[in-house]
Amino acid sequence: MSVTILDIARATGKSYPTVSRALNGHPRISVRTREEICAAAERLGYRRNFAGVALKTGRTGVLAVIVPNLLNPFYAEFLRCFKAAASGYEVIAYDYELCREKESKALERLLTGFCDGATAFISDLEANAKVVERIHRMRIPLVTVGTMGYQEHPIDYVGVENSSLSSASAPLVELLMTLRERGRKQAAFIAGMSSLANLDWVAEVTGKTFADLGFDFQVKRDFLRLDKSSGNPARDGFELARRRFSEHPQPDLFFVLDCIQTYGVLCAAARAGKVCGVDFDLISSDYTWVSEYSSVPCYAIHHPLPEMTAACFDFIQRRLAGDWKSPQFVKKLECSIKGPFQTKQPGE
Repeated sequence: MSVTILDIARATGKSYPTVSRALNGHPRISVRTREEICAAAERLGYRRNFAGVALKTGRTGVLAVIVPNLLNPFYAEFLRCFKAAASGYEVIAYDYELCREKESKALERLLTGFCDGATAFISDLEANAKVVERIHRMRIPLVTVGTMGYQEHPIDYVGVENSSLSSASAPLVELLMTLRERGRKQAAFIAGMSSLANLDWVAEVTGKTFADLGFDFQVKRDFLRLDKSSGNPARDGFELARRRFSEHPQPDLFFVLDCIQTYGVLCAAARAGKVCGVDFDLISSDYTWVSEYSSVPCYAIHHPLPEMTAACFDFIQRRLAGDWKSPQFVKKLECSIKGPFQTKQPGE
């Protein structure tokens, strides 16, 4: 016999309406109560009837997360944190695999009403402006994460303010200044095959940031990017770093945009006889992979993913509760620098 909301109410000592609201992610239910009820529901083996919920409430009980590449541990960890924040909802992921066409199709699919709202890493808001406008007019909650130019579009935003050289602030600048004082001078930026639409702008600002801090950085030589990926980010990072190590002057500082490319850079360094932390330093744009698997002392940028995903879910909930008076919700968080890491290899 299937478990019902009434069974969960009896097991937790809560009222039927409270359990129902908690399972449906109602914003007035406290986090503690929702977690208690969801834990009881899982323990009892409760399974929601999404078709019945949709017929009764006009809601699907489903939220979507649209990401560029789930092979990247950063996006996988973001998805895990979002699922934890959105307890009571079924969360599905759509990986557009760094493909602009698939990205547009994922956003267009939101118009079908298959989910109640979505969080999306949108690579190019200008290219998707029309569909974003339609999503807003249909009052479908949509939160973009870390997307530049969000101010010009009807979309809610959550991001960090100092996660890249294009928006470098205190922690990152302090680290770069420290490395410069230690004698690091020749910088290289591994962009690889990025989902960012504005790489030319990123290259320009990156060059200015390095130059202002006294580094030798020439965009044409040191901003390393790909027009076409091999399909393996680690291999891409290896090839770009190998190419740069073979040139003169050789870099003594790498900033890597994709954390998986970090592995390729370290392999290229080993091939060139270079030791990270001795011959050069490395900064990864995300600590998810580096903190777990790096066997050399790397620095990494730590994004506050639990806080970011909680803000995304909060914005979706506020829209679903009928708050459309505010034209845009914005949450800006600070990231921090972690490291250098010196962890064991997997399996050790």
